[in-house]
Amino acid sequence: MGYRFARRKSRSTSGQALLLYPSPKACKRIRERLRAIIPNRGNRQPADLVAEVNRVVEGWVRYFSRSNRKQPFKALGDFVKHRVRKYLTRRRGLRNRGTRSYPDAWLRTVLGLTSVYHFYTGLRYPEPYAHGGR
Repeated sequence: MGYRFARRKSRSTSGQALLLYPSPKACKRIRERLRAIIPNRGNRQPADLVAEVNRVVEGWVRYFSRSNRKQPFKALGDFVKHRVRKYLTRRRGLRNRGTRSYPDAWLRTVLGLTSVYHFYTGLRYPEPYAHGGR
């Protein structure tokens, strides 16, 4: 299944609460799959690359949307942004990390990269996040 179950003390009641979140193995597998999709170097068009990344990430997030921990989704979002920036900077021959050349807002608006955390939040609470972070 790929889920990890943990029992913790509930904050709202005196009883126990069940935590349900992606297992570390599932998180590792999605990172490996994204490494295969997003190469370090290449001549692939960024729009095509981002479209494939969005398809894979959105499917993974939809599968694990029942999770009640946000940390794995934030970590995956940071990983995706880092890999896409690394690809773009090496494609242009830059020697920096690309955070100034390619800020988060640029990746979302110009390239159309899905914000993993906002997509996850939009699945759980649809009203304020209706567009899934794009």
